[in-house]
Amino acid sequence: MEFEIIDNFLPKEEFDSIKEVIFGPRIEWYWNDGIVDQVEKEQGLYYLVHNIYEKDSPSTNLFEKFYPIISRLNPKTLIRAKINNYPQHPKLLEHGMHADYPFDHLGAVFSFNTCDGYTKFYNGITIPSIENRIVLFNSGKLHSSTNTTNAKRRVNININYF
Repeated sequence: MEFEIIDNFLPKEEFDSIKEVIFGPRIEWYWNDGIVDQVEKEQGLYYLVHNIYEKDSPSTNLFEKFYPIISRLNPKTLIRAKINNYPQHPKLLEHGMHADYPFDHLGAVFSFNTCDGYTKFYNGITIPSIENRIVLFNSGKLHSSTNTTNAKRRVNININYF
C-alpha cells in the first residue's frame, strides 16, 4: 500500500463531537520548538501537540473521545497517537522529511479542518488537508507536513500502529 485516502471517515455527528473538543477550551496544548529539524527551530517555527497515546497507554483523560477514530483503524496495537496543531503563518512552509519511526508500520493522518496545508510523501505526492479525511500510509517511509496560510491553524491527528 502506497497510501489510501478516505473522505468522510467518521459519521458527521461523531466528527462534529470530536472537533468540538479539539477546537474548544478543554484541550491542553504543549509547545514544541521546531517541527522536525534544527533549521526549523532556528527559523522560529513551532507547533503545539496534545498526546493521546504513548508508551503503551493513554496519555490524556480525553482518550475515549478519540476512540471512534482509532477503533475504525482496527489496530492490533497502538504505538503513538497525537494531535498536531500547526499555527497559521504568512508563508506555506514544508517541514522536513522524516519517518515517524525507523521501521515499517502503519500510519494515519486524520484532518480536522480544511486548509491549504498538506502531507507530502517521499515520491512528491501531496494530499491536501480536508476536514474528516484520513490518509493511511507506511509511516516508516519519508513524509512531511506543512503549516497553513488560509486558516487560523492546521489540526490533525497522527496515529502510528500495527
